[in-house]
Amino acid sequence: KTLAFLLPIMCMINESLQLPQVVILSPTRELSNQTKKVFDDVNIDKKITCSNIVGGHNFKKQENKFSENAQVIVATPGRLLEHIRNGNINMKYISKFIIDEADQMLEYGFLEDIILLKNKLPEKLQIVLLSATMPKPIIDLAKKMIVNPVKIDIAEKNIVTDNIEQILFHTTQKHKDSTLKFVLDEYKPFMSIIFCNSKKNAEKLNEQMSLQGYDCDILHGDFSQKKREHILDKFRKLKFQYLISTDLSARGFDIDGVTHVINYEIPSDFNYYIHRIGRTGRADKSGIAISLVDERDEKRIEKINQRFKIKTKSFFDRSDSERNSLIKKVNMQKNK
Repeated sequence: KTLAFLLPIMCMINESLQLPQVVILSPTRELSNQTKKVFDDVNIDKKITCSNIVGGHNFKKQENKFSENAQVIVATPGRLLEHIRNGNINMKYISKFIIDEADQMLEYGFLEDIILLKNKLPEKLQIVLLSATMPKPIIDLAKKMIVNPVKIDIAEKNIVTDNIEQILFHTTQKHKDSTLKFVLDEYKPFMSIIFCNSKKNAEKLNEQMSLQGYDCDILHGDFSQKKREHILDKFRKLKFQYLISTDLSARGFDIDGVTHVINYEIPSDFNYYIHRIGRTGRADKSGIAISLVDERDEKRIEKINQRFKIKTKSFFDRSDSERNSLIKKVNMQKNK
């Protein structure tokens, strides 16, 4: 998706004009960092310059970056507005405004910032709005900002790739931690992201797994940018095996080698189920997505299955007798 808007932009940049020509807006620092990385990967001859402007980094150093006259600016809304208000950016030649993950932008409350930014850009402007979902607020935003917008839909029928095996472990609230331990010990993930619905639950699970001897760390939105980047860098370099995270990691991250995604809790927003499991099985590799479904989640997972028409295997681990039956099943599969 990133290449779908980056490559055409790079072909249209006026290389002789050493001033900003494109703004790419991202809802999170992590996605902004990743977009910049993709840009660097394809900018082989280094003829086009790009700056990544996000919060959590030294403001003065970023001011100096603008003196280098980057032609492409990748940024988060708040920090970009700060620099515009300080007069650090020459806006005169910006002709393209890309709003990535627009639904997430609205979810994070960036609507006002987006409108402010658009109003500060030149009138003659091509606007590209990308969104995983198309709720009414996104359609309203498009109508407000874009003249005669062209809408491109990618059908949902292949929303989950066949190379991700999806497995449900039906358990109970009381039994869930035991089920998770069973899953980890049986499947032995090489590299796994374990998703929780809240920061509190992620912290609790991280502490619990650490005490049990699992090689894990935690990531959530309260961490500073520097700490987030440090944790992700360690995970990419396999300094630890299990990343326990809130939905901060569900979108925009591309981490090679994630073999398993585990939903410790089922997300209340069904789209996040798809975003989460999409962290594995990337670049045509196979992956396994395991969801722990307790009594609170049964209806939720049923609706997810119906909506996205996904195929899942089901195992039951709600009692000691079901665990014994499960162990026999697993052993039989191993001996085949």
